[in-house]
Amino acid sequence: MFTIPSRSTTLQLRLLKVNAELKIKSVYAGRLEALLRMRTEKIDELTAQVDQLRMQNRRLDEEAEHLAAMVARPQLITAE
Repeated sequence: MFTIPSRSTTLQLRLLKVNAELKIKSVYAGRLEALLRMRTEKIDELTAQVDQLRMQNRRLDEEAEHLAAMVARPQLITAE
């Protein structure tokens, strides 16, 4: 025969269900935090790489300007 659960039993079952849902959401949140950490680290790495490439480009531009100035400057020819 089917018996109707008491109020305390219903509350206990509800509490078990809510605790299980909380655990699942906590695991999910932990995974999201790990992914966010990985994403942030990758962004930091790429930002550092971009900065390094910008400095390299700046040096190459300076070198190119220097070489262009050397080519544009008339050379003194000395007679021996």
